[in-house]
Amino acid sequence: MFSQENFDELIQKFDILASNGTTDELEKVNEELFFFKNGLDAEFDDIYEQGLSMNRTIDNISRKTSELRTKVNGLKDKDAGSIQNYKDIHGIYNKYLAENWILSLSIIGGSGLIYFTTFK
Repeated sequence: MFSQENFDELIQKFDILASNGTTDELEKVNEELFFFKNGLDAEFDDIYEQGLSMNRTIDNISRKTSELRTKVNGLKDKDAGSIQNYKDIHGIYNKYLAENWILSLSIIGGSGLIYFTTFK
């Protein structure tokens, strides 16, 4: 409703009536111009409020992003400790596995030796 074309029409009406119109007609066009101005002001206020709302949203997102960036930066070197713990546990497991195999083979070998020396 509040477009450049409408404004141009109102200005053209006002110019025509200013030169050869009555005061009542001029007052009517003047009222339409004031109505147009008030409508534009209302639209500007709406757009301003939308802009403020958008800025608040951007500020909230920026704040949350900053908090998350701090958390991520705090976690950057923590994975090295986790990887080292995994490697340590894996090494301990392999050590116990090897010890258990050696113990099992020793028991089997000792049992075989006892069997062959006892029953021969």
